[in-house]
Amino acid sequence: MTPLALSRIPSDEMQPVVRPRAEHNISRRHIDADAVKVLYRLHNAGYTAYLVGGGVRDMLLGQTPKDFDIATDAHPNDVKKLFRNARLIGRRFRLAHVVFGPKIIEVSTFRKKTDVLDPDEQDILIRRDNTFGTAEEDALRRDFTVNALFYDIGTFSLIDYVGGLEDLELKLLRSIGDPKIRFREDPIRMLRAIKFAARCGLTIEEEAREALISERWEIPKSAPPRILEEILRTMRGGSARRSYQLMRELGVMEVILPRFEKFLASNEENVFEQRMHFWEGLEAVDELRADGVELSAATLLGCLLLPPLRAEAESRGLDLDSPAVVDELLPTFATEMHVPRREFERLRAAIMLQGRLRRGLSHRGARGLPARPGFDEALELFEVSTRSSGEDHELVLAWRELAEDAPPSPEASEPRRRKRRRRRGPGDEHDPRDARESRGDGDENRPDDDDFEGVKERSHDDGRDAHREDDAPRARGDDERVERPHRRRRAHHEETAPSAKEPAAERPRTRDRDPSAD
Repeated sequence: MTPLALSRIPSDEMQPVVRPRAEHNISRRHIDADAVKVLYRLHNAGYTAYLVGGGVRDMLLGQTPKDFDIATDAHPNDVKKLFRNARLIGRRFRLAHVVFGPKIIEVSTFRKKTDVLDPDEQDILIRRDNTFGTAEEDALRRDFTVNALFYDIGTFSLIDYVGGLEDLELKLLRSIGDPKIRFREDPIRMLRAIKFAARCGLTIEEEAREALISERWEIPKSAPPRILEEILRTMRGGSARRSYQLMRELGVMEVILPRFEKFLASNEENVFEQRMHFWEGLEAVDELRADGVELSAATLLGCLLLPPLRAEAESRGLDLDSPAVVDELLPTFATEMHVPRREFERLRAAIMLQGRLRRGLSHRGARGLPARPGFDEALELFEVSTRSSGEDHELVLAWRELAEDAPPSPEASEPRRRKRRRRRGPGDEHDPRDARESRGDGDENRPDDDDFEGVKERSHDDGRDAHREDDAPRARGDDERVERPHRRRRAHHEETAPSAKEPAAERPRTRDRDPSAD
């Protein structure tokens, strides 16, 4: 019986394949220490706890897992009770994130496989998936057989309900169930199939491949942020070039990135060089990933967008080093990819700085360039460009050395200060600011930019830091004078100091007690 047939029979007839510790290569030494802590705490509390997904797959392939996910029969609220550092997330399905500093261990509850749907229905997209189930049902609801393997921390054995171990040995990426239905339930699975095939060196099984080609126009039904995140993940996995080659080969590029498909399919002479830079840039991203370099989202977007932008500018006779040209061409490409505004601003700054980076350190203003917003992303993008074009890498090293020696910018080195709460005097019965300050401890208690607007304008003239406590005005009324500490001390001295014309015998003794008070 083939794994595909095995995945379609009723669950009550299935018997899992259990591979004991002596028959596989996974050791607890290969698992993240915090993930082991989570597994054992769930296990010791009486719950079933398995390591699942890509972590198991990658370790079986001899690769280093990017993350470690855990599946359990404990419900999300039960997980939260066991871990003080856990938080619950998700609308489509609830998950627990157990936080260890910057690291997150994802813990999900076993869920049931979605009922078999009619492939002739117009809309079978899954929008909610919160029905809890067993480990067996959870395996059947996953996307591909190689991602449905469980590692049991209690027995150190592998549990396989869907034939994933056999598919790994055959280097096959096979869908669990009817691939047409599974892809229409969640079209992002098609992008994941491309990513896994490229990253793990797998061949997409023939039925799944045909379904991917026929159902690829369903992908735009997914939320744009999910599509963009999957695009970025294909670049972070160390197989960016192979992933985008597969996208073109399977017709997915024309669905999600039509402008890129037009650019890559063009036979115009001026496009040829930039097309070569596009593929070599993706290869450079893979090389940096192999060296352990994590590129930011803005840099990865720049690696995709810079070659077609240059080709578009050259075809119009424009210079992409001009900020006006960047502002004219970039929004069209970024809108197609649904780039968030924050990443768009970083991407825009990185592209605009490319010309100044190419001119080297001798031009005017080079010393102050590392303090410019977006410089880090610009330098990363410049390094990818030099690798793809074969330019001198010494210039990248020179810029990096200058950036390391340059002082940090005020925005990066000094966090925004919270307003100090003014102490109440004897006559202060109510301060209107108390209502604002008593709302909570979140960002709403921090000063708004408008509160420092006048100080910011002044700081450009006299060069002083606009956010020093002694210079920053308190939030008072317009008719109330703001006194600085040194002025208050001087006023107090003038009130208490004796007059020079006053005889010494008649001067009041400010520190001695009045004897008559006894």
